[in-house]
Amino acid sequence: MKNEYHRDLVEILLPEGRKGLPVRILTRLVYNRHAGLFADGLRFEDVYSALRFYLWAQSRRPSSPFTTGQGRGFYALKADAALQLDLCFAPFSEPEEKTVHPPEPDYPSLF
Repeated sequence: MKNEYHRDLVEILLPEGRKGLPVRILTRLVYNRHAGLFADGLRFEDVYSALRFYLWAQSRRPSSPFTTGQGRGFYALKADAALQLDLCFAPFSEPEEKTVHPPEPDYPSLF
C-alpha cells in the first residue's frame, strides 16, 4: 500500500528521529508542501484522513519504515528506515547522446 505522500512523510520524519511528530503537525507540513496558489481540490481534511489511516496501517506492519512515536497519535521512522530503499520497476532507458554543433553565423567572419 503506497500513499502519494509517502516520500514527504519520510523527508519530514527523518530529522525528527525516534520522538516523531503528531499526525496533525505532519498533515500541516505535507499540506503546505502541496498546497499553493494554483492547487485545486486539495483540502486539509482529505490530507489529514489519508495520512491518519496510512500511518496507522503502516505502523502495524513489520516491514514498514513507520512506527508509533512517544505518545498517542505520534508517528516516527524506525531506526533502520534509512537503510530501506524504494524500488522502482520502471523500464530503464539510457538518454540519447546529443552532438553539439557550433552555431553558424549568418554574417561573414574575419576569423
